[in-house]
Amino acid sequence: MTVKISKYFMKNSFLTPKLVLEKICPNLANKNGLKSQKNFKQTVRYGEYPVLSHDPIPSHIPRPYYAQNRTEDELKIYYNQKLPFAEVKNEEQISKMRAAAKIAAKCLKLCLDSTEKGVTADFVDRKAQDFIVSSGAYPSGVNFHGYPRAICVSVNEVACHGIPNMRPFHESDVVSYDCTVFYDGFFGDCAATCIVGEAPEEIKKLVLVSKECCYVAIDSLKPGVKFSKLAKLVSNHAEKNGFSVIKEFGGHFIGHVLHMPPMMQFSHPSSTPGVAEEGHVFTIGTFVSFIII
Repeated sequence: MTVKISKYFMKNSFLTPKLVLEKICPNLANKNGLKSQKNFKQTVRYGEYPVLSHDPIPSHIPRPYYAQNRTEDELKIYYNQKLPFAEVKNEEQISKMRAAAKIAAKCLKLCLDSTEKGVTADFVDRKAQDFIVSSGAYPSGVNFHGYPRAICVSVNEVACHGIPNMRPFHESDVVSYDCTVFYDGFFGDCAATCIVGEAPEEIKKLVLVSKECCYVAIDSLKPGVKFSKLAKLVSNHAEKNGFSVIKEFGGHFIGHVLHMPPMMQFSHPSSTPGVAEEGHVFTIGTFVSFIII
């Protein structure tokens, strides 16, 4: 199932999440209290609201390789470069990554504080870019694989990498932010989810359990722990609360390149090999859903 969905998304990325579910999983059954696509109500429609251009980025802001003037061949080499697997970083690298992560974290808080009914993702994205640039960093979403904006804003059924547009936030919307920055040669990456106004109890529980899953992994992390064990702990916590962890997405190692191997899968059973070591730096992405994916 995982391979089919992955190939389908790559081939038909224009489809809404609902259409993907209907075509790939037409006979989803309720299991452990999870909802099938029959209960799914689409709230975000592709192309319904415009995506505007990002604000200009001052020329004095240092840019990552992909955001400079590059030929298509140069970009292919960059995106496909061979990177160290589970890189162990030294103190200098970690110090620089902390600085980048602090900017990303402050940007994330700004986004969360700016979220309210009637505000658009476009507006929040522009505030985020202004903050990032004022901090001397580059909003690393811009031009990453052609991405048009500074941050990712994913609403409701959009699991991740939503492009900020002119859709206003509605009461009870679930809004996830992914803020990434490039600073002093390294990337910082922070994400969080919030609710607009009031929402049904099941929505509140979903957001709470997703956050708890993240901290289950963080609290269990120490040198020698298998990455697959982290996935099992996260999945167990989600499932005992009536949810599932989406297999298609997860965390990733990070450093002088935004996405470094391995991809950190937090659904059980996990395909991520290896154990945690001192000096590892990676993101923990726990994508929790009502629906069996």
